[in-house]
Amino acid sequence: MSPRLAWVLVLGWMSFIAVMSHQSVVTGPSTATGLPLADKLDHLAEFAVLGVLLWNAVSRHHPLPGVTPAMFVLAIGAGYGALDELHQSLVPGRSAELGDWLADVVGVVVGSFAFSRYE
Repeated sequence: MSPRLAWVLVLGWMSFIAVMSHQSVVTGPSTATGLPLADKLDHLAEFAVLGVLLWNAVSRHHPLPGVTPAMFVLAIGAGYGALDELHQSLVPGRSAELGDWLADVVGVVVGSFAFSRYE
């Protein structure tokens, strides 16, 4: 896979997250079950995918060589999670929650770590 395609996949997934966050009511696979904290599982899963895609892209082309790949992935993933929560606070029927952001960060860490071990 070319570095360009890897970064296009990252941007595509970020766009998907933004579109889903713009929905007034979103029912993800876990949320549909009605389990307690199920929405956190949805956040964790979608940001785990982002973590995988970010690690894949950074392993092909690291735009900031002075920063370790793990810190770069964490900073981008956590920053995007924070922007996602801010965006949700502006959407009617949605709210920003610290727990959602924490689930986003854990998802990025889990996804990127798992992919780094797989490589």
